[in-house]
Amino acid sequence: MLERRSILGTGLALTMLVGAARAEDPPPGGGMPDSHAMPLADCAALCLETHRSCIEAARHCLEEGGDKAAPGIMAILADCAGICLTTAQSLLRNSPAHGILCQTCEQICRLCAENCAAFTGDAQLLRCANLCRRCAEGCGMMVMSS
Repeated sequence: MLERRSILGTGLALTMLVGAARAEDPPPGGGMPDSHAMPLADCAALCLETHRSCIEAARHCLEEGGDKAAPGIMAILADCAGICLTTAQSLLRNSPAHGILCQTCEQICRLCAENCAAFTGDAQLLRCANLCRRCAEGCGMMVMSS
């Protein structure tokens, strides 16, 4: 059983990371060469939302079975979930490597969106495809501004 202090400490650490990321964000409309750039914390939140969607979509695919549980779609969902989580963590730390991770995340999210969108009649996979597209766009903005 986890101790309450451990749980509270973890929550406090995450809160500090998000706060630090927000403190590093430039003021709206200024400070960056590309005024369309997304704040670090907003891109991190989008990456985390996409991570969750990919995990939920993978579970859904396993439950549905058939073509949806094929190794290819399962692998891309796992890859996308993993890179989205890693990218979000990097953004929240304001890591100097976040531009590299955002570039990779953008590419994998686009690939995942294409694979999920192929299942046209499945609302869960279409939702995942839409989030992956949004995440790819957000990460693309981060790459252009880094």
